[in-house]
Amino acid sequence: MVSKRKRALIMASMVVMTIYLFWRVFYTLPSGWSLILGLMLLFVEAISIFQAFFFHLIISKPTKRTPAPLPAQPFTVDVTIATYNEPMAIIRKTVLACLNLDYPKEYLKIWVCDDGRRDEIRRMAGDLGVMYLTRPTGEHAKAGNLNNALRYLNGELMLTLDADMMPLPDFLKRTAGFFAENKKLAFVQTPQVFYNEDIFQYNYYQGRNIPNEQDMFMRLIQSGRDRYNATIFVGSNAVFRRSALLDVGGFVTGTVTEDLATGMIIQAKGYDTYALNEVLALGLSSESISDQVKQRSRWARGTIQTMRKWNPLTIRGLSFMQRMLYLSNLLYWYFGFTRMVFILAPVCFFIFGTTSVETNLWQLMAFWLPYFLLSMTMLPMITGKKINVLWNAIYENAMAPTIFFAAMVETFSKREIPFQVTPKGVIRDKTTINYSFILPHFVLLAVSAVLLAFNVHRVADPDPIEQQRVFVNGFWVLYNIVVLFLTILLGFERPRMRNIERFSKEFRIGLTFADARGVRQRYELSTLDISDQGVRISLPEMIALPETVDLELYGDDGPIPVLGEKVFYDKQQDMFQAGFKVQFPSLAEERRWLRTVYGSVDQFVTGSFQWPAYKSLLQYISKFQFKYRTMNRKHPRVETNLNAWLDTGQDGRRKVKIMDLSINGCLLEADGDADVQNDEPALLSFPGIDFKFSGKLVRVGPKDGKPRRFGVVFDEEASPSAVRMIQSLSEFAGPARTVETGRTDMKTTSIN
Repeated sequence: MVSKRKRALIMASMVVMTIYLFWRVFYTLPSGWSLILGLMLLFVEAISIFQAFFFHLIISKPTKRTPAPLPAQPFTVDVTIATYNEPMAIIRKTVLACLNLDYPKEYLKIWVCDDGRRDEIRRMAGDLGVMYLTRPTGEHAKAGNLNNALRYLNGELMLTLDADMMPLPDFLKRTAGFFAENKKLAFVQTPQVFYNEDIFQYNYYQGRNIPNEQDMFMRLIQSGRDRYNATIFVGSNAVFRRSALLDVGGFVTGTVTEDLATGMIIQAKGYDTYALNEVLALGLSSESISDQVKQRSRWARGTIQTMRKWNPLTIRGLSFMQRMLYLSNLLYWYFGFTRMVFILAPVCFFIFGTTSVETNLWQLMAFWLPYFLLSMTMLPMITGKKINVLWNAIYENAMAPTIFFAAMVETFSKREIPFQVTPKGVIRDKTTINYSFILPHFVLLAVSAVLLAFNVHRVADPDPIEQQRVFVNGFWVLYNIVVLFLTILLGFERPRMRNIERFSKEFRIGLTFADARGVRQRYELSTLDISDQGVRISLPEMIALPETVDLELYGDDGPIPVLGEKVFYDKQQDMFQAGFKVQFPSLAEERRWLRTVYGSVDQFVTGSFQWPAYKSLLQYISKFQFKYRTMNRKHPRVETNLNAWLDTGQDGRRKVKIMDLSINGCLLEADGDADVQNDEPALLSFPGIDFKFSGKLVRVGPKDGKPRRFGVVFDEEASPSAVRMIQSLSEFAGPARTVETGRTDMKTTSIN
């Protein structure tokens, strides 16, 4: 709940906003042609203040609901997983998570509602023991899919899930009790929380140092709206009373935001709706800026479309606050227009001489500055650092050009909106520059920078009024340049090289295998990170790991035995690390493993703005890189600087230098005139050391007069002790270092 001090800050902010708006309306409008731009700026500011007023109102006293106990006679529940074209691996995880629900199984039925009509999904559902539904056609997209499911369901409650949203085991235990407590309750909405980093967290290299872009709405605004029975149904992670859904005719069709429309119509019918601010499901956020922009454009057009068909100001049954909050939600999706006005207003001053605000510097300091500073300091305090004014400007600027166009098209036309599923589980293996995203921001940045450069001298204008106008608009343009520059950085998209997210978790793990002599070896180790299909472990010393091992993870749910397939094995600082893809002996172990990986949600919900924006920029600069390399070695390589003799069939004996060494091969450097060829037999020996390795030459490059580098693959693996001894006798001083992963002169493969 919000403290008295924070409520006082909220009230102070609302008073300052009111004073500022009064000043803007009655004392700052310009005359002549400038009045057009002045009224436009005043209009978007008034909309922003209207939204801010209701935002302050709802966050001043958000609800904090406590789950009610389950009734003695549990509700029957149907769980629906709506899918169209998502990868089977993602759907399978969601089904397994549903099977892990801690709810009486005789009262629970799971349905995969597949609008893609895919045989492989049907088979998967059968293998996992859940129901499968499809239909001949796909009219009305997701809403039609769910309405088709309603024809077959008979449970008292219905849990709706997107294909990527995995419910946590206690989802129904924390939500179903509300329906026994309140007979008028139609649905309980829980937050959408994401286990992967969103595009802002990821492309800006911030991780959980900034919150997920949707956190503030899902966690705070929804709880504030809940006090006025205006919770928005967001399409997933909601439990419905099926009879309430049937009472309004099922899920609303005729709009791409069927979730928004369905929730509003249910509330207009007189039902209660709850928002429970608990993380009870985890899903995948959009994984590219293009997908994010398309998704938000669809939401913007869908909201405008919905409000045009079901006007919240005139629809019967809504309260005054419900109407105002839905109107505020509608106005939010015109932020693209608002942002474009804020960017272009000072540009118009320098091009056309039009003044959007008729004032002087002292009035700005008296009225605008307190309003701005209070927003900068107060919003992070009352939202738990979920809002940062500069980051909010970046969020909105990133979407502004596309959202502006989408909102205008939907407002002034009725062009049909095709429903598109946001892609999930997308893999990219290289940094990409999203030129289509960057272009409009770059044009705005370039125009602003050129105008500022050509007009900065006007600050010295002898006319004090003109001097102040130039100063104010110059500062405004400079601020816009900073935000536009930071927005452009988002367009340099980092590669997502794994199709499975990994999480830093330390568990005790047992590793067992048979060595070359057939003797079983057992090691008690710990994990570095874990995913639902693999694990990375730490090893204190180099050991001869076979391709497959037996693993036993000691997680929160007891020991879980699995088979591990080695995918990489390499150095890690002064120790070693190995990655394994796991294979489960049965479905029971796979479900327990999934429960262990996603069982703790703390790491996904603690995101907030941890430091000032300039530190975030410094972190971006320090971490940015174009090229990425995968961990892909099957055997660790240690750097050496050891002289050796190489005997080959054609070139005889030649002195070479060993650059790095592993148990199955090494990298050599020889004179530029060395006559060696690929696949040529080779014998490697060492002066003063009783070791010899036979093998063949690989990756021999052309002669170019420079020292030639090439590899040797050993016929038999060397023991780890031999590698360590050779390395310790080399001319290399200091501890062994990791050989750079993914080097261009060594063979590499892609690893998930």
